[in-house]
Amino acid sequence: MAPLAWESRGESPGKRAARAHTSAARLWKNLLRGAYPELVAEPDRDISLWHSSYIQTYLERDVRSLRQVGDLTAFQGFIRALAARAGQLLNLTDVARDLGIAVNTAKAWLSVLEATFQVIVLRPYHANVGKRLVKTPKIYFTDTGMLCYLAGLRGPEHAAAGPLGGAIFETAVLVEIVKVFVNRGETPQVYFWRTSAGVAVDFVVEADGKLIPIEVKLSSSPRPRWPTLSELSGKIWRKRLAPVTSCIQEASGCHLRRMLWHCPSMRFDPAFQLPGGWLSLSSASSTHNCSR
Repeated sequence: MAPLAWESRGESPGKRAARAHTSAARLWKNLLRGAYPELVAEPDRDISLWHSSYIQTYLERDVRSLRQVGDLTAFQGFIRALAARAGQLLNLTDVARDLGIAVNTAKAWLSVLEATFQVIVLRPYHANVGKRLVKTPKIYFTDTGMLCYLAGLRGPEHAAAGPLGGAIFETAVLVEIVKVFVNRGETPQVYFWRTSAGVAVDFVVEADGKLIPIEVKLSSSPRPRWPTLSELSGKIWRKRLAPVTSCIQEASGCHLRRMLWHCPSMRFDPAFQLPGGWLSLSSASSTHNCSR
């Protein structure tokens, strides 16, 4: 497993560039396919048929072994409802109302999905650990291919240009971060951050005593409003926020942009591993230091 972007130890630019090149078309083809071992090992497998069979097996075996779910059709509808909300704040009361089920049932079903590693319930970062558990979380799936299948996306172009394009790309980044920590035998300390005023950071990684905010953006004309350093100067960031580096890639007219705060003791690696390849990112010219 390759190091995270803020942990690069000085790989040569030539080697890094060779592994990093991947086209937008190839990227989205791989995101649509996902990273389940059987699909990766057998590229000729029909991905829709495979995902359909996986869902059916999962419902009939894993779900029933963990919890007595009387209506599997309703449970499958619940999974699809979560897919439509990927990358968003999860209000289970709204989901339960839309599906005509009890809120407690929705909570129980979500716990089944989380226990079987189908979804990641991302908690908001808060200095008070107890408050992380009661604030509204965001929902992500653990595989981009399954997310695309549940959302009814059947082609790379459809997935990239559709309303879930940003959420799919965000999911891919989150899953790779989580994989690195899990494969090291560590518990991923990954959160998101959002204020009542709407200022937000997609992911906050807590590592080596630092808070590492990561902003992920997918846009044909990237002009995002990044949180300013003054907005990140509250109590939770003070003395823990590392310097900021801005990165951008252009591929076939598609801009893939993110902003990354990384630990000053680690060299920045402008490549991010995604299923089936590397997404190349070129460093921007400005780096800003914040007070330590």
